[in-house]
Amino acid sequence: MPYSEKKSEYGVTVRATAILSELEKLYPVMGKVYRMTERHEILKEKVPVEEKIVSIYEQHTDIILKGKREVRFGHKVQLGGGRRYWN
Repeated sequence: MPYSEKKSEYGVTVRATAILSELEKLYPVMGKVYRMTERHEILKEKVPVEEKIVSIYEQHTDIILKGKREVRFGHKVQLGGGRRYWN
């Protein structure tokens, strides 16, 4: 049973229960970040871009390269249109 569901047993406040609930959602992501960091820093593996997590809150965030050195984090959007949209 998750800790957040045991609030009456532990006598915790509503705010503490909300924080525990959020941490329980992040726990699996934190494990992925730990394993990714271990692979890169300790095992000296090159972690593929597709496997990298750059935000624990928005895991679908992309690494966007602009030029040779400028790096941004965000969401890639591709817009397109045909000739009829330009008239």
